[in-house]
Amino acid sequence: MPVAYTADDLEKVHQRELTILATIDRICRNEGLDYQITGGTCLGAVRHGGFIPWDDDIDIFLPEDDYFRFIEVAPDLLPEGMSLHTTLNTHGFAPLWTKVWLDDTLFMDTHCVEANCMQGLFVDVFPFFRLDRNQTKAKKQRRRCLLLQQRSYFHWYSNPAEGLSVPFPHVVALGCKLVHHTIAHGWSSQSLYKRFCEVARSDNPGDLWFTPTYANWGPYPHDILFPSQDMAFESLTVRGPADPDAYLTLDYGDYMTLPPEGKRHTHAPTILKL
Repeated sequence: MPVAYTADDLEKVHQRELTILATIDRICRNEGLDYQITGGTCLGAVRHGGFIPWDDDIDIFLPEDDYFRFIEVAPDLLPEGMSLHTTLNTHGFAPLWTKVWLDDTLFMDTHCVEANCMQGLFVDVFPFFRLDRNQTKAKKQRRRCLLLQQRSYFHWYSNPAEGLSVPFPHVVALGCKLVHHTIAHGWSSQSLYKRFCEVARSDNPGDLWFTPTYANWGPYPHDILFPSQDMAFESLTVRGPADPDAYLTLDYGDYMTLPPEGKRHTHAPTILKL
């Protein structure tokens, strides 16, 4: 079961994640790589000046070319005690995006425990790709990306839907276990990742961006995201979207209204070592 955060633990999580974010920011600025805070991190920056008070993670993205360049250079530029992780270099790592984590920590949910992925406290680093100009091809592009990410989850997890609100959860859990213990073993992480990177790219890119790891989100018009601009996040100056209001409205609607307490989501882990 997930641990319950104490106020002290959550503050430690925030401070350590800020250390990772500051390091990523420095690397990106020094290497001329564009990045932005995204999702709940951007929401927190606008609504709270930093973390959403109950939130416990940081999300950023890089546009596709800068993303792959970051993966290439970051391992040599990260300080001792931080490391870059993908499904290609880390056992049990199901996401088809990247994480930078602190090596002396553990932040493991039930899925990490099942897959024996010794995940440290992390910052999520997502790729953003351009959708194809052709709407039919763009739908296919997004559908393929979703399928490949789902296959990666099934490869490592017996029930990727655990904890989600789904109809007939017992039936879904049984079906997930059947897939995991049969055909999912034939899907290698390396082949899934290679195919994922191939189908995420378009030969005829348009002006809409999406993240292939959560391909049902967005898409985001180019002029809402770019050019990136400086934003305050806690004690840091980081990079964010050109039009934060339009971006957040697209994702969250009335984003300045706090959700009810019962819908304030966290990623509280099963194993936490700070």
